[in-house]
Amino acid sequence: MKKFIFAVMAALVMVSAFTSCEKKSSKDENKRNFTLSYSDLEAQSVKLTVLPADTTMPYSYGIIPENVFDVDSVAKWERSYFQSMVRVYEFLGLDATYAAIAERGNMEDEEMEISPNTAYVFYAVGIDTVTLDLTTPVEYINFTSPKIE
Repeated sequence: MKKFIFAVMAALVMVSAFTSCEKKSSKDENKRNFTLSYSDLEAQSVKLTVLPADTTMPYSYGIIPENVFDVDSVAKWERSYFQSMVRVYEFLGLDATYAAIAERGNMEDEEMEISPNTAYVFYAVGIDTVTLDLTTPVEYINFTSPKIE
């Protein structure tokens, strides 16, 4: 009888442990805002693809050498980029608004020049085109360009 009671108690403890260890999270915690990928990786070029979950959301993307990437600095980098691009667009006589500069929709097979034998971070982030505040967490993937042979 003691073995039976012990077995029942052990089973109750196991059930309790499994249910109390259940991950409590919001429904959207693991939701990705972007699908990022790269292809045709060569020593000096790569093709990048950004597929946003919401194709109407304004966003920005970039590649940065891994040794200088800091996820907490992306907001500052993006703000500086947009402010600089407004001046370029004004100089060229184009629509110089943050909304005109931001990406929207799928961006596929954008060819980028890179340096050989370098580790990179390819990132995307949602951006508010009025305040330039980030509207999503920074999402990123890493890749390393091959050496020139």
